[in-house]
Amino acid sequence: MLAAIVAVVAVSSWPVVAAALEGERPTAAQRGLARHVRGQDWGVSGSQVKEPSRYAPTPEAYERRSSNMLERLLRGAAPPSFASAEGREAVPRGNIELLDRADDDGDSVLTANPSMKLLVSKDLGGWLLVAIHRYGRAQYGWVRRQQVVILP
Repeated sequence: MLAAIVAVVAVSSWPVVAAALEGERPTAAQRGLARHVRGQDWGVSGSQVKEPSRYAPTPEAYERRSSNMLERLLRGAAPPSFASAEGREAVPRGNIELLDRADDDGDSVLTANPSMKLLVSKDLGGWLLVAIHRYGRAQYGWVRRQQVVILP
């Protein structure tokens, strides 16, 4: 019976004994816990809004700086090695197949003949993504640059 009483007293007093053996929490840990509790709005004082640092850049300053940098880069940019055909019209040199991807193994989407006008949507150098207006809508396909004549 005495062993049972000692066991009950030991178990119920364990938190007090553990706190005495562990010692005090460092003040940094206490501040971190208090900050976490305030951030969750569990504290009495509610969350505290901090002023932004005066050294932190504003979004406007970043945009202004990045646009100036882009202007400086473009000012000295060399012209591309070939004239881009994007947004220009083209005419097929003969009956050509428009492919579903910029690859010779691509599947045929449709056939174009020299009487059709094509609009170049994307220029990848050797391949062009072209659009044809058929059946009341635009249909797209890839062709090799050599297969079409780019109109001025």
